[in-house]
Order: sequence, then structure tokens, then C-alpha cells
Amino acid sequence: MYIDKKMAILDFFRKQTPTPTPPPTPTVEKLQTTVVSINLSNSDFPSITEVKNKDWVMFGTNNNYPDTLIDLYNSSSIHQSIVTQKSKMIAGGGYTIDESTLTFEQKVEVEKMLRFFSDGKDIQNFIDLISGDWELFGACSIEVIWSKDFSRVVKVNRVNPRYIRSGKFVDGKVEEYYFSDNWTNTRTNPPVRIPAFSITNKTDYTQMMYFKKYNPSQEYYGTPGYISSTNWILADSQIGVYHNNNISNGFAPGVSINFMKKPASNEEKDIIVGELKRQYQGARNAGKPLVFFSDGPDNRTIIEQIGASDLDKQFTVIHEQIVTQICSGHRVTSTELFGIAVAGRLGNADITSAYNIFEKTVINPERQTIQRIINDIFLLNALPVDFKLIPLNILV
Repeated sequence: MYIDKKMAILDFFRKQTPTPTPPPTPTVEKLQTTVVSINLSNSDFPSITEVKNKDWVMFGTNNNYPDTLIDLYNSSSIHQSIVTQKSKMIAGGGYTIDESTLTFEQKVEVEKMLRFFSDGKDIQNFIDLISGDWELFGACSIEVIWSKDFSRVVKVNRVNPRYIRSGKFVDGKVEEYYFSDNWTNTRTNPPVRIPAFSITNKTDYTQMMYFKKYNPSQEYYGTPGYISSTNWILADSQIGVYHNNNISNGFAPGVSINFMKKPASNEEKDIIVGELKRQYQGARNAGKPLVFFSDGPDNRTIIEQIGASDLDKQFTVIHEQIVTQICSGHRVTSTELFGIAVAGRLGNADITSAYNIFEKTVINPERQTIQRIINDIFLLNALPVDFKLIPLNILV
């Protein structure tokens, strides 16, 4: 066996020359806390990807961008309040149908067709749903079912855009869509193909209409109007998580406790830390005195206050920025229209003017889009009605 003599000599001297041991350092037990890092660059615009071995177009990371929008809706109270109120305003407070140009037979057909929406429920329920989809997802998807002879539509269903993915372009057109209620596991839940709506298709009775808000960078999917403020919506939700964890972990980042005598074992250390957490951590234990005993000044326990660096003022400024940016993304003219309080403002005498501007410039154009969708569906059955949504005045 070959032995490297140089290495053997080095090993010998390593064993003979003890490595100096550094002096013990005081143990500082780090109690659990949560530090939130808000990334304002990765939650804005979804990626759209065509994959060769898939018939559908991928929508966002892991093909689940609609779920991301739902998570944002559920995690930010400011954003949720605005989306909910805007969708209600778009849907309106009822509807009217002008049948003055229709024959008696056509009027009968209109009454029948009103029952085709949402499994016989009132058409207002259908409008409420697609208005909510339009505002949350920037799109709405509608399933149309033809009669056996393809002469008329006999049923119209709203389909959650969350479950819809687009097929790829064929000669500049999307000819099919795919439905799945679990896009994260398409192997065990194969997506169902649904042909795109076409009046020339006399083969498939069930067809899919997909309407989307215009975005110059998107060809396949709709994106919501607030997409430019999604990072601020995420920031709003994360700040709430931060404050909640600071309340739950009351010591952090308020104090550090330095025990000058190291515990004899990890078990003893865990007992000490656990008892401190149990007795003093959390909002309910705020203000309780800390009592320690020591054998002498060398073994005393040192408690130091950690400066908060004016976190309360910083969060006040950040909160104001968040409210401003989210409202800007939604084109909100007055936060009071959505029940959002702003520090330093006791009331807005011009709220009526703000409402009128918001109604005319933001809500009414969206409402007209929903009206056109409904009128186009009536036209499929040769019913030229003038369907209109009644504006909902939230100031009354």
C-alpha cells in the first residue's frame, strides 16, 4: 500500500499541535419571529406559453394564474372591497328589455330564452356572475348549447374562467377551449375539449364563448384592469401577515435576552425558552414583569430593548402608498365609494361628483360590454331586443 509521507507528517503535526479554542461567547436565544420580504417585481404579469406536447396554452407559472388572482382577492381587504363593489355596480340594479319592434311570437321566445340562462334562474343571477368574472379575471366564459337542428340556442351557462384554457391559434383563430377543475393535475383529470363558438359549426352542440378585456400584449387570455397594481395588493396582504405574526410572537423584535451562563444541555435550554414564551409572549401577556435570579453579577441575565426604528410610522406611510396604488390600479375616484377609510380625511363633500365620474368613465363602459354580450346571445335566436342594465346608485 502506498503511503504519502508528506501527508502523514502533516497529519502528525496536526494531532500534536492543538487548535486554540476560542473563548466562549454568551448565548443569545433567538425567539421566533417573522420578517416579511415583499417582492414587488414577480407578481405582475402572467406568462403565456405554447407547449408542443399540450393542446392548450399555458396561463402563468404552473398554468394557474387565475388561482393567483383568486388568492389576491382573498388576501387583501382593500382589493376585495373594490372588486366586489365594482362588479355589483357593473351588474346594476335590474334590467329592461325593449320589445317594441318584436312580434308577439318573438316576445314569447324572449320569455322562453330568459329561462335558458343559469339553469332557469333569473337572468340577473347570470349577469351578477359574469360581471364578477369580468372584474376579477378580466374575462368571462359562456357555454352555449344548440338545439338538435342548430336553429336556436336552448341553454346558456356561465363557466368559471378559472377552469378554462385556450387552444392554440389555427389560421389566426382559436378553434377550441379546454375545461378542467384541476389544472395542476391533468394526468388524473384530463381536460375536456370544448369547441369554440361558431355559427358555422353544425357538428358540436356544446360550444364555448370566451370574452376578454383588451390587452395589447395578450392574444389568448383576458387580464384584469387592476393588473398593474397586483404587487401592491400582494404587499397589503403580506403586511397583514407581518403584524399578525408580531402579535403572536410578542417578543420579536422588542427585546433580546442574554443569559450569561450557558444551559447545561439542550433540554434545559428548551425548557427555559419554552417557559418564557408561555408566560410572556403574545398580546395577552403584554406588560407582565420579567423576573430572573442569578448567583452573582457574572451570571446576571441581561435584557435589552431592541429599537423599533419607527416601524409604526413606516407602516403608516406604506399603508397610505398601498391604498393609493391599489385604488389607482382600479381607477377609483374616491375611496369612500368603497368604504375605505384614509387617515386625515373625515369626509368628502364631493363624493357625488366622484361617483358620477367613476360611473361614467369606469363602470358604464364595462356595463355596456356585458349588455352587448347579452344582446348578441339574443340575436342568435333572431331576437333583436334592446337589453339594458339599470345603473345601481350606491349613494341612495
